[in-house]
Amino acid sequence: MPIATIRAIRDVEPENELEALAQDFFMLSFYLIGMNNSDIYDISSIIEGRIEYNRNKTSKPYSIKVEPEEAKEIFERRKGREKFLIYQERYKGSETLQQAINRALKPIGKKVGVPELIMYHARHSWAGSAAKKPIGAGKPLIAQALGHGTSTVTDTYFDYDNELVDDLNRKVLDLLNKKGDADSLND
Repeated sequence: MPIATIRAIRDVEPENELEALAQDFFMLSFYLIGMNNSDIYDISSIIEGRIEYNRNKTSKPYSIKVEPEEAKEIFERRKGREKFLIYQERYKGSETLQQAINRALKPIGKKVGVPELIMYHARHSWAGSAAKKPIGAGKPLIAQALGHGTSTVTDTYFDYDNELVDDLNRKVLDLLNKKGDADSLND
């Protein structure tokens, strides 16, 4: 989806608490470089401004900077009483959460012209925004950012670089927060 659609999802007024929870969860995924639902569900802490975890799909260690203006604000708003996030308290597991969030995203999607909106759109849209102009990041850096495992022998020569990934995410989020030109560049 173009960055203008992600902005519309972020800015739409939810009709109820379930839609508000879904909207925040979707945006949290986008702000965290398209982090998967189950990985978000498993977050237990933020250490020195980062989420450190082993990605559920690949078991690969991973680190994401929590951007204070975007992700941290949602973490504070959706803090649980006994667990790290309210989602962990309200839903039995990540699969139940995903089903509920995807259902609650449908009305939001209809409002912004994406009637079949689901959580995976956050991940795909983050990657698409990073790859297209004006950012134009290369495939290897985007693969690093998304936590993809190595796919070729050449990939094994490259170490994960948190700083490059952090900078790329900041560029994507700055594009999201920019009005005007960003809409036409990413449509």
